Amino acid sequence: GTPYEILLDNAKYNLGEVEALLRKYGVARLYILLYYPESIAIVKVKYKPIITALSKITDGGKTS
Repeated sequence: GTPYEILLDNAKYNLGEVEALLRKYGVARLYILLYYPESIAIVKVKYKPIITALSKITDGGKTS
């Protein structure tokens, strides 16, 4: 199912696209500080399956 919240690191990559998708599906956005290594590790590990799944149903992150 759709997650009810997601952690973001405030990086600017594809931020507009990510924000649009989160609004569309009603997912809450929680932000963490970039310089806090433990937070980044949590995001990378916890959301790896989501990133993998999204990559499989899209073009794998490639742009035309």
